[in-house]
Amino acid sequence: MRVGIFTSGLENLSLLKILKQYNLEIVVYINQDCWPLEDKSIDFQRKYVEEWIKFLLSKKVDKIILHPLWEIKFLKEDFILPLYRNIIDQTLKYSIVWKIGLFWNEIDLSEVKNFLENYVKTYHPTDRQKKNKKFWDFKFYTKDISVWKYNTVVLGKRNWMIRKLIKTDLRYFFDCNVDSILPTTYDVYHFEHIINQKKKKLHFQRMKDWKFLEDLFWSPENKYSLEVYTQGNTNLFLNNKKWQVFLK
Repeated sequence: MRVGIFTSGLENLSLLKILKQYNLEIVVYINQDCWPLEDKSIDFQRKYVEEWIKFLLSKKVDKIILHPLWEIKFLKEDFILPLYRNIIDQTLKYSIVWKIGLFWNEIDLSEVKNFLENYVKTYHPTDRQKKNKKFWDFKFYTKDISVWKYNTVVLGKRNWMIRKLIKTDLRYFFDCNVDSILPTTYDVYHFEHIINQKKKKLHFQRMKDWKFLEDLFWSPENKYSLEVYTQGNTNLFLNNKKWQVFLK
């Protein structure tokens, strides 16, 4: 299977850590002209996203992994690989108190929250959830943590500032009695081990917990390969140690 990924910075490259386990033909398109894309308006983002989709389809990819915001907007298209929708389903099934914490930047949070509020209307509770007499309806709490995206470029994962920042931001969800947290970007998975350490009673799915990947990707005919295409001044990223680790 040929899978396409595009990115304006580091946001989607964290997925390479898990995708390489399935011997996929991965096509990465890096366009640094609009970094960080997630800070831009929806209309501005759509223009670039549609261009990048056309580019990846021209490289004969079978499926494309989009940023969560754009996956839910293009969900009905055949070329979409529903990675984020599966993450949503796993998160909803875990929650016992019907309280989900969403975190990233304001634009993404608003769009994803609106999608989820409609999506859960057709949700069927698990047997475990039905046993909870207080289980009534999902509530979504949002926290803007967009400053994290800049730290992925300039700071290492073990930096004390990163750890302090994550601990402080996640405290909001503790106060709201949230039991599951769901990022609205794959950028967060650069810090998944730190979130896992700081989460306490918050359920956070690490990439290794994505059991559905086996069904999405596994095939005895899969062969691993990696193609990288770039546009714009990508020297800042290609010379970055984190990039080099992801692209090895």
